[in-house]
Amino acid sequence: MSGDGTDDEHGAVDGAEPLSYRERYAEVDVDRGPLVGALIGVGMFVAFQGMIVGAFQTGVISGETPLFAPLVFSGITQLMYVFPTALFFVNRRCPEMLKGFIAVASLVLLGTLVALVF
Repeated sequence: MSGDGTDDEHGAVDGAEPLSYRERYAEVDVDRGPLVGALIGVGMFVAFQGMIVGAFQTGVISGETPLFAPLVFSGITQLMYVFPTALFFVNRRCPEMLKGFIAVASLVLLGTLVALVF
């Protein structure tokens, strides 16, 4: 007995089955709630869309492109980070943070659809 309630180096508790490799080495983070997930979503949106707007500054300066024209497609361009980030939250077992993140991503996509229709 190791003193922490486990029988062996595999993390098995007295009388229980040993933990699998996946259970022993699963990377689990503290689920900080939907507000933190939403703040991560907003931060990623601002960072990536800021880079896109920055890339269009030549057209903005010359007057060919309105300043916020690239943001019309923000819901489409966010696909490059929404799915990997959602999988990250799933793998780290943070469902509440995932909910907040998906809520922000959904609002951005809805805003994009509205902007494209009107």
